[in-house]
Amino acid sequence: IKTLPGVTSTSDLNVRPFVRGGNEDETRVFWNYIPLIQPYHVLSAYSIFNMETTNNLRFYAGGFPVEGNGSLSGAIFMESKPAPLDSLEAVVDVSLLRGNVYMGAPIIKDKFGVYFSYQAFIYDWALKRIADGAVLLFGDEKAKNDVEQYKKYVELPNFKDLEFGFNYQFSNNTHIEYTALYANDIYV
Repeated sequence: IKTLPGVTSTSDLNVRPFVRGGNEDETRVFWNYIPLIQPYHVLSAYSIFNMETTNNLRFYAGGFPVEGNGSLSGAIFMESKPAPLDSLEAVVDVSLLRGNVYMGAPIIKDKFGVYFSYQAFIYDWALKRIADGAVLLFGDEKAKNDVEQYKKYVELPNFKDLEFGFNYQFSNNTHIEYTALYANDIYV
């Protein structure tokens, strides 16, 4: 969204859009037409949404639909992707900084499906494994003790987002979808 005309952010590390000179709280975010108060993690480096679970995203820099009440500068409407009813879907995306996983499966073919999504920083885990590897390759007893102390007392800030949902098809024209989203910032 930051690449669209009239949209900017405070830095490259911030995903919160500032639209046409408005403040950060003047752009509202709606998930399945439900307004969210804080859809970003602390410092706004990441949003709480796993993009694998997003079916549709619409951005308005003005001329908001009636559902966008309270939006002053911009409105972002996101809709969740329904759980698959016909085949298994799985996506895993891992880097040294962050990881996410999405899995959706039909429970009753063409009738009932569920999905699960999870994302979090993994840099803390990766740093600890790199330190373990360095001790194995080059370390002595003091280095091993230092790494154990680091692992025991240092927990870097993290976030964990969990999303799950189901899709039940009553007929060709009627279905029900449910989505639950849990987002958590972690400071130890």
